[in-house]
Amino acid sequence: MMLFNKILLLLLLSVLFSCSSAVRQVNLKTVDITSKFQRKYSVAINYLKNNQVKKAQKLLTNLAKEFQDFPGIHLNLALIYYRLSELELSRKSINIVLKISPENSLAYNLSGTLYRKAGEFTLARKDYLTALKISPNYADAHLNIAILFDIYLQSLLDAKQHYLKYLKYTSDDNKQVELWLQDLETRISKG
Repeated sequence: MMLFNKILLLLLLSVLFSCSSAVRQVNLKTVDITSKFQRKYSVAINYLKNNQVKKAQKLLTNLAKEFQDFPGIHLNLALIYYRLSELELSRKSINIVLKISPENSLAYNLSGTLYRKAGEFTLARKDYLTALKISPNYADAHLNIAILFDIYLQSLLDAKQHYLKYLKYTSDDNKQVELWLQDLETRISKG
């Protein structure tokens, strides 16, 4: 982000020296808005990291009013609503993200999870696969579709394939997933 700020500042300085004072005022305002946005967004993300969900929700909701076209705001709001079991609001936020950023694999992954929770397994599968088409190495989408195939669709070979890809692409400690995979392999071998 610092490199972005430096580049933005250099571009703005070059504009400042070559344009009229009216343009300078607009560009300085842009710098103020950008830094104001970055500060507030960083604070909201820190609230989320510290599990201060309501504070993050309030700040992100206010930012969404001012910066409607920034998908990260709406994606984080969707995650907050999901954590608060406000699934309709989460779906609305996901739809905003996908309208702004139709290639957002994180949004498709969360959308798949929302569909899975609603019992709409065909739509869940479609969105997880879309997330993986956009980002083939996206570990969480592999895990989510593996769970969908394993538990909900009883497609054990597909589940195994995605559990293995999850283990390949994640750096997390995966004892639980390894146990699920062992159980799955036992069920596959029993036919």
